[in-house]
Amino acid sequence: MLALGSPAKVIRELSEKEVSWKSLGTDGYIKLTERCLATMQQVEPLKTIEADRKRMVIDERIKPKFAD
Repeated sequence: MLALGSPAKVIRELSEKEVSWKSLGTDGYIKLTERCLATMQQVEPLKTIEADRKRMVIDERIKPKFAD
């Protein structure tokens, strides 16, 4: 369900697609936290951008709910 306000009022029920989308996004943040806790370390800042620097891989299934 979608609830808003203080005190909260139920606005509407959520579809299975909306619940699945939200769960997938939440799972992405949980995995990001686990990755950070396991691998983050203090480093010196880069002076210039490295041409072939590896980028973080994001789960391709995670998309904005509303795309432009």
